[in-house]
Amino acid sequence: MKKLLLILLCLPMIFSSCQEDGLGPSAAPPSSSAPCGTATLTVGGTNYTLNNPLMNADGTCSKMSTISAASSGTGLIFTVNFQNMYPNNWEHEWVLNLQFLDGIGSNMNPWLYGASLTLGSNTNNSTTVLYQSYVSEMGTSLPSSCITYIDSTNNTIDGNLSCTVSHVYTAKDSTWLINNTTPPSTIGAHYVVYVDDSSNPSAIVGYHDNINNTWYNTDGLEISDTTPLAEAAGGKLAPYLKSPNSTPQLINVSFSDIPFLP
Repeated sequence: MKKLLLILLCLPMIFSSCQEDGLGPSAAPPSSSAPCGTATLTVGGTNYTLNNPLMNADGTCSKMSTISAASSGTGLIFTVNFQNMYPNNWEHEWVLNLQFLDGIGSNMNPWLYGASLTLGSNTNNSTTVLYQSYVSEMGTSLPSSCITYIDSTNNTIDGNLSCTVSHVYTAKDSTWLINNTTPPSTIGAHYVVYVDDSSNPSAIVGYHDNINNTWYNTDGLEISDTTPLAEAAGGKLAPYLKSPNSTPQLINVSFSDIPFLP
């Protein structure tokens, strides 16, 4: 837990709103009875709750919804990840990933962030989920974030955050893809399409799986370095926006007793 405190001290820009309000880690709030913690996501006035996290057979939490921090050779990575399942326990109802990036990759400036949100809908068929995906555009200002409590005994964390995301095309939108492009067979229907220009795209340059946070090139091969995708888009990653001129969607999430993975 000392590592968490050290990392939070190293992230003054990310948690500035918390400091300005005089909040910061405080006295212990009532503990959640949920083994995986609790979270409420608000998107456009609609609330989504962390009410069905994936559980292990012994009743313990599988820790799919976590907050983690790690250092790399080029800086720090602070990751917020929430995943809620449908009752069938193999399809995702909603997934939120948020990463604060410190000097990682030649195409990023220090203290940028990347957010991705995937919402599922299976109202017509209990075994078919129609995903809608949203992402932040690289270069967007930092989100508003606040850590309100740290439980050093159980390694859990409480807080809230908000940021903006835009509705994007995914591989399932085949009739809308540029030049009637057919995605490779390895690209899932919910994968987000990345292009050479968000405002005026002319070519697809890659794909991103919001749920598993993995990237793919145009051949459908998994890649770890997104620099080629950014270079093809003039220096920064460019998701294929459904409405390039519309106002990004504000999302908020509050959480408590979420496992922290140092």
